[in-house]
Amino acid sequence: MARRRQLQRVPVEGGRIVFRFVGTASLDPKELAPWFIPDREDPNLPTDLREQKYPELRDGRSAYCTEDLARQRWDAMYKNALHAGQSSVRQGHFIAEVVLSDGEGFELEDRRKRDGHLTIWGDQLKLAKAVCRVFPAQEQKKG
Repeated sequence: MARRRQLQRVPVEGGRIVFRFVGTASLDPKELAPWFIPDREDPNLPTDLREQKYPELRDGRSAYCTEDLARQRWDAMYKNALHAGQSSVRQGHFIAEVVLSDGEGFELEDRRKRDGHLTIWGDQLKLAKAVCRVFPAQEQKKG
């Protein structure tokens, strides 16, 4: 059985750029804010074993450490959705680049996982305001 590492929630120091799936191409924080709800408030998101051990993980949100790793994860989710007969990814079809700055109350856990997954914590509207760019999750084929 794999050993679950302890929660390592730390304040953001020195700034950090992360990438999160969103369902709008808008940079308007009011349109982005609903895509930054804590996992606990998403009724469609099941609780995994680690979240059962560390319930405060449910107060965070998933993000990725690089654009490429976010795209890879989105591609896998899209393939899973198609395989399940769904035409879309529930988490959205866009990726937001989020600049987590010092002094905004942002925290994160980076377990240095190969897939680049992070958990981020912070005020929903502040996180939405920290978005500097939104782009399609599916790379456009160059023809």
